[in-house]
Amino acid sequence: MKYIISTLKQPSFQKIILWITIAWFLLFQIILSWKEYARPFREQYLYTLYYHSQWVMPEAIQSIGDDGLYQVAGHQLIQKHNFFEINPEVPPLGKYYYGTSIYLLGNAEKGALFLFLIGIVLYYLLVRKIIRNPLLQGFAILFFVTDPLLFYQSYVSMLDLPQLVALLGHTLAVLVLISAKKSTKRFWSSIVLAGLTLGLFMSLKIGFLGVIIIGADLLILWKKKQLMTLFPMLFLMGLTYIAAYSMYFVQGHSIVEFLQAQKWMLNFYLSSQVEPVFGTVFSTILLGRIIGWNQDSSWTQVAEWTIAWSLFFIGTLIFSGRSVTTKKLPDAPLLYLSLLTFGLLAGYTILPFFTRYLVLIVPFFILFTMALLEKLSINKNYVLSGLLILFVIHYYMFWN
Repeated sequence: MKYIISTLKQPSFQKIILWITIAWFLLFQIILSWKEYARPFREQYLYTLYYHSQWVMPEAIQSIGDDGLYQVAGHQLIQKHNFFEINPEVPPLGKYYYGTSIYLLGNAEKGALFLFLIGIVLYYLLVRKIIRNPLLQGFAILFFVTDPLLFYQSYVSMLDLPQLVALLGHTLAVLVLISAKKSTKRFWSSIVLAGLTLGLFMSLKIGFLGVIIIGADLLILWKKKQLMTLFPMLFLMGLTYIAAYSMYFVQGHSIVEFLQAQKWMLNFYLSSQVEPVFGTVFSTILLGRIIGWNQDSSWTQVAEWTIAWSLFFIGTLIFSGRSVTTKKLPDAPLLYLSLLTFGLLAGYTILPFFTRYLVLIVPFFILFTMALLEKLSINKNYVLSGLLILFVIHYYMFWN
């Protein structure tokens, strides 16, 4: 009996059990959602829905959701490369991706699942750079895999998950860059990867949030006295963005036409009549309540919300508050993550907000909370017990 108890207390044994648990929950969720991944692309239904929707007929009774819209746009784009026929206000990369998934795999949902799996790997690599404790690393991945909002993205053709994958890749590249010795192979390759991933991010949605990321990059590179590396990064970002439109130029369009189209896209958003409800992001995170953009909208419950969002957000604030009270900035990696997280949060405060936009910052809330637990002088058994209780509550709310 003593041997069994001592074995259970071994960190290596606890680590193995935790990773088996992560794999089991991931497989369990995929199996339960397999009908979503197996559903073929409904070409006739979605095209009919689109051409009778609000995008074509402003007074239409029917509407098409963004996931269906991106499938139609991607399917049309992969066949005709007509960039400005369906959903012209959104850059083409995500639509190309889902169109390719439809062409190769039979639907867009399998492509979303593939992105989710890539996101898990990238998030694990990021967690390992920040958290030393293997158990806390494992719990960060466990909460990521089982978060209702994040997992939901694995079977819908939205652009938030591709953005998260690009953001995680960019974050990893910047963290490598600020720790690499100058003029080494690692240094230059991280600049290339940072520029490419930033370009991918900008090629998925209109680049308002990209400006925040560039601002965070500028500040951390300035602090590390590597500001000049920002210029090749931005150059590669621009090349990547233009490359997403390569077929547009192959069709004979000029750079002037391209710039005019980009101006139209920007004006589409700047001239929008949507009035954001400032601060809705906080009610969504803390209470799971959100209000729509229409004047007659009322407050509704967020289906994907769990109490873990509130606690992880509070953990992030406490972690940041400790740095303020001690008047000591966190080390460069955590400082960069703080700039990204609070920059995006500030953007969501003043911009029109949907719940799914939290896909970009919930993983960072989890990471900061685990970093806080690692720094606090709390008995590890208490930490483990608390995380297990939180996970049970969080996962119960996942299925209810």
